[in-house]
Amino acid sequence: MLNRSQEPVNASKLFTPPSKFSSSISLIHKFETRMSLNIPSCLNIPDDFPGYDKDIFHYPERYSDIIHKILIPNGLIKDRISKIASNIEAHYLKAGVKQLKLLCVLKGGYKFFGDLNESLSNLSSLRREDEEHLTYSVQFIRAKSYTNESSTGVVKITGEEYLEKELRDQDVLVVEDIIDTGTTMTKLLETLRKI
Repeated sequence: MLNRSQEPVNASKLFTPPSKFSSSISLIHKFETRMSLNIPSCLNIPDDFPGYDKDIFHYPERYSDIIHKILIPNGLIKDRISKIASNIEAHYLKAGVKQLKLLCVLKGGYKFFGDLNESLSNLSSLRREDEEHLTYSVQFIRAKSYTNESSTGVVKITGEEYLEKELRDQDVLVVEDIIDTGTTMTKLLETLRKI
């Protein structure tokens, strides 16, 4: 979860729904602070990090005049996503969950979601049949409160009419790429609680 706003977000106010929604959609994680601060093995890239020399990485030649440094190499991002997938699987297995619904928040979250879903699938494919593993299924919803780069304060959720049928009595992991003001996530969680 990334925070683009200048003021710190008090995530405990955003993520404090009951441990179980009324229809048994479980919320296993409760983050007391921004997610990245809760993970002991978090990779921290300081604001003043100068970046890596671009000549030690492969990139399209047509960008050579506009790329000066590489801040976060693609391989590092992919590896961190794989680690997140491993942590998710371990967490839910420890909690006794066997089947998990992944709810992708469109449009912004689709790329990260795709990479995360691929990493989760790779984990499952590496397991022997007799090993404990999670099964995953995918659901999408569109939620937005931004026009251009400004928050409108009004959240529009598209696809919620399908949520009750697909998510009732299921363990659900909401996958979003960026949380800025928290308005969209707050509204989405309120919608999920009503199921």
